[in-house]
Formats: sequence, structure tokens, C-alpha cells
Amino acid sequence: MVLDSLLTVPPGERGSELDRLRRGPVRVSGPQMKRALERAEEIAALGMGAVDVSGIPPRRLAELSRYGVDGKASLLRRHSDARRLATLLATTVYLTSRAVDDALDLLEVLIATKLLAKAKAERESAKEKLKTLPRVERASAKLATAFQVVFDTTSEQVDTGTGEIARPKVESLEAMWAAIEQVVPRHELAAAIAALFELTPPLDSDADEAWRAMLINRFGAVRPFLKLLVTVVDFDATPEGEAVLGALLSLPELMGRKKVGPAEIDTALLGGSWRRLVLAAPHLEPGTVDWKAYTFCVLEQLRRMLRSKQVFARNSSKWGDPRAKLLAGQAWQQARPTVLASLNLPGGGGRPPGGAGGAAGRHLPGGRHPGTGQRADRLRRRPPAPRRPGAGARTRLPPRPAGRGERDAAARGPARGAAGGDVLDRRGPCVHLGHRRRSTAEGPARHDRSPAGRPRPQRRLRPGHGRR
Repeated sequence: MVLDSLLTVPPGERGSELDRLRRGPVRVSGPQMKRALERAEEIAALGMGAVDVSGIPPRRLAELSRYGVDGKASLLRRHSDARRLATLLATTVYLTSRAVDDALDLLEVLIATKLLAKAKAERESAKEKLKTLPRVERASAKLATAFQVVFDTTSEQVDTGTGEIARPKVESLEAMWAAIEQVVPRHELAAAIAALFELTPPLDSDADEAWRAMLINRFGAVRPFLKLLVTVVDFDATPEGEAVLGALLSLPELMGRKKVGPAEIDTALLGGSWRRLVLAAPHLEPGTVDWKAYTFCVLEQLRRMLRSKQVFARNSSKWGDPRAKLLAGQAWQQARPTVLASLNLPGGGGRPPGGAGGAAGRHLPGGRHPGTGQRADRLRRRPPAPRRPGAGARTRLPPRPAGRGERDAAARGPARGAAGGDVLDRRGPCVHLGHRRRSTAEGPARHDRSPAGRPRPQRRLRPGHGRR
């Protein structure tokens, strides 16, 4: 069978097919993304994702799949046929959606950190700017010198001392060019203007154009998995994400073509600097677009739509449609009274908001208190319990009565050697370290005396005696 073949070890391999399919991606790269999609395609080809397992309790299905994912293949072979096949079925059903989840997780990280990594692209663009800085400086210096000549020869000169206005030095365009060519030749001036147009961004460009232009050099990371992405993952979208989904599905048709026209792409998705990079790049021929830049524009929009669930995968659990788990039809009609009553909305168990049990009925269906489980109207009709006077106040314990030793010591008067006539010891009964018996201030207690009335000899303790 197909399931039993997962436990076999191919010739020359150290692990079974199940061990290979259970391992997900471990690195963030384009080739690793391709392997993740191939793994999802191979698991889906087993056909276990189409098996109806709705009759199995979800908890039991999760336990079987967890055991199949974490257990060893050698242990699974020892089970009975029913237990083995049930475990393998639950495992493959789980891996069918888990493999797609792993692939889309890797895609999201790959787009964020490798393809559309703004910080890294900005660093690369800064390095490129440093390389072109000498050319920009030379071209700028030539243009500044030429325009300084233009201003000096064509503007009226004002004498600051006398206030006299002198006429311009040149009267015609030919004379102005003659003055400019004495400083900078015309062909050098034209080369400087072309260098500045090449090395500097246009006046209406945004701050992201520099690092987005660097992304075109990373198309080699997208090429291996772009066709697999749209075939393995069953994408769908809400009305807001249909345009992005349509652009994503059309990308494989554009790959490898030398000329792509503007009518073959969705120009409505091009915003900001993407419009210039796709439609008006300097290296483009008239009537063509840069389909590589368009691919990165679509991937950027896809990442945003996936995170907001406007584009989702129907064969995924994490990146799936959140509306698929909503109750509908007969299931919603059965749960509707309970849900409305718990939210204290009209139509929930015949208890309108604000009626009897409205305060307590918003917690549990049927107007019952969440703590006691009793009906709210009964709790409301019950009178409050009378409060004992002084309840809650801090009470003081009565004083401890004096012991016999303290009473005898107080009757004899002040103890010998006591300063100021105070009693020497008022702590009451204590415990002797040797016999652990009670004694008083006047000496050993009655039960510590011998029958003749003489005090019993006390045992002297050795160091460390009685300690554990």
C-alpha cells in the first residue's frame, strides 16, 4: 500500500521515506524554497488530503498525527495493521497542510529578508553610489563652470560703489557659446549631462527607487520556484486581492521572454517608483516593459496580501481562508440561540437585552450566573444576608493568662539581682535543652523532682548532641 511504503528505507539511504517527508526547510534561500515546494507536491501526490476524516474526533486525530511525526519508523512497523495504518493516515493528512504552511512561511521570510530586504539593498545602493561618486563630481564641476560663464556673460552687472548698471558682456547666443567653450568644450559638457542623467535619480522619484532598482540583480533567487509556487499552492483571494492573485498567476507566462508589452501586465498595481522601473527603465526598448521588476512588484504585493489574508491558500491551515471556519447553514442554526444568548443579543433564548437576567445572562446561555449556575432572577430576589456588627473590623486577641511560675515569681517580689526591682524573667514556661521538660523561674518543675523531693541531676550535653 501507499502508506506502508512510507516506512520502507530506499537502497543507499539511511532513513525511511517518512523521515524524509517529515523534515522541513532549514535555510532561507531560493533553492531551499524550491525543495519546500517539491516536498509539498510529493506529499499531496499521496492523495491522503482528499480522504474524509471528519468522522474522527479532532483530538484523536491530533494525537495520532503527533505520534506519527515524532515517532521512529522502526517503532511504527511493530504496531498492528489497524494502528499502523491509522497513524500513517493521520500523519499524511497533517503533513499535507503542514508542508504548504512551511513553504509559505519560508516564502514570507525569503521576501522580507532576501528579496525585498530594504536595509541590505540600501547598503548595496550606497556602495554603488560611492563607486560612481568621482564621475558625478567631475560632471557636476564642468556643469557648474559652464553655467557660471552663462550667468557672468548674460546678466547685467551692478557696480556696488557707484550703482551703475553695466550691460551684459555678450549680445547673442553664439557669443555665449564661444565664452563657454573657452572654459569647457561642448562635447565634454554633453558627456557630463549624460553622466548626471545616468547616475542620479529623476526629480520626481521616491526614496525607494534606489534599492528597488537593485532587486533586479536578484532575480536568480526567484526563478527556481516561481512556476512551482502557482502550481503547488492552491491560491484564492477575496475581492480586494483578486488583482494581485491574477498578476501572480500570470508571472510564469512572462518568464524567459525578451519582449513583454504593457498590455500583458496589470499596470494598476504599479505604484510609486515601481511604475518608472517597470515602464520607463533606461535599458528598455520602446513599447516594452521590464518584467523582472514587475515580478518583484507582484511579490511585494503578494506578501502584504498574505499577511492580511486577502490572498490565502486553500490547502493550508495557517495561511488558509479564515472564513472557512465560520458556522453556516444547519450548524449555525443549531448554535445560533446559544451564541446570541451568550452575547446578550435579541433572539437568544427569548431573553431580550435589559430584561430579567440581563446582567447575569450575558455570561452563560439561559440567564445563569457563571459562578453559581443559578438563574439570575432567583439571585436577584434573594435578600442580602444580614451582616454581623463589627464584621470586617480588626479584632484583638485576649491577653494570655500568666503561668504558675510567673504568679509565684510575682508573689515573692523582685528577683535577686534585678535592676530597678523588675522581674528578671517574665517569659513564662521554657523548655530545657537536655530533658525537653517545662521549668519555671524558681527551678525545676514538680515532675522533674525525685520522690524524695531532691532535684534530679541534669545531664550535661556534649557538643553536637541532639543535632541532626
